[in-house]
Amino acid sequence: MAMRKTAFLILLLIPLCALAQEPVELQAPEAEKNPFGKEELISFADFLFQEKDYEKSATEYRRFCLLYPEESDVPYALFQAGLSLERCGKYKTARKLFKQFYRKKEGEKASIVSSYRIACTYIEENYYLTALKYLGNYENSWGKLPVQMSYLKGYAHLKMGSYSDAIEELSSLNVKGSSLSSATYFLLSKAKQGLVLPRKSPVVSGLLSTAVPGAGRAYCEKWGDAIFSFLCVGIPAGVGYALMEKDRGFSNACFFLSASFYLSDIYGSTVDAIKYNRDIRRHFQETIDRDIPVAPTEIFSDYSSIEGK
Repeated sequence: MAMRKTAFLILLLIPLCALAQEPVELQAPEAEKNPFGKEELISFADFLFQEKDYEKSATEYRRFCLLYPEESDVPYALFQAGLSLERCGKYKTARKLFKQFYRKKEGEKASIVSSYRIACTYIEENYYLTALKYLGNYENSWGKLPVQMSYLKGYAHLKMGSYSDAIEELSSLNVKGSSLSSATYFLLSKAKQGLVLPRKSPVVSGLLSTAVPGAGRAYCEKWGDAIFSFLCVGIPAGVGYALMEKDRGFSNACFFLSASFYLSDIYGSTVDAIKYNRDIRRHFQETIDRDIPVAPTEIFSDYSSIEGK
């Protein structure tokens, strides 16, 4: 019986050993790797971009670059992939793709476009100083800034509150008759408005409340807080004074409470002045982005304006 089992096992192992000597190579069909041809793939990516499905469009544009690295449409695909990632907030990767676009495309126009879009991504992240530094490096390398970059530079100064610098930059632009004419004049007028924005001094606000409780709040146009602060300081102080002879302990407690409100009011008044300035500036900045005729992100956002696809 044991001999029969051994013989059966030997017969079973012989074909398995033969299969082991000839490994089977598993390979996905070409159609499954890339179900689209070149034209279909780039058209599909364009369709996703137009539908504002930017993450997927970026993936398809990058797939095109990987599958067809020598095709003439690669610079277009790289630019569109960078633009897609920029629009879905992946700025760091977008910058890498814009740099790859420049290496593929080369030339002064490609340098202008890629550098402009990279500076734009920094501004969209509110890294205004980084954007200005990047534009400055470009100016040092090429000797001058194109009109579009000077426009972007003026916008960055305006957004970070450097109104005098914005006026100086925008005033130097020769945009008469160009598509940026109205937008430049708009930013210039906003920069001039920024110089005369209403502001409250935290120091003055604190000193006013030191002299008269609630006066600093009134200075910051917080009338309800001003009245409340005046009462919170005045009533305990008045009660404490009235009971000074009759109940020294309770009187001292009232004075302590009044002093606490007094110091709190001085501090709160300085904070109110800071908040007032911040709110005025935020509202002012919102009107810039809301009413601007040509947003900086719209410039060099269409590849056909760079070079026909």
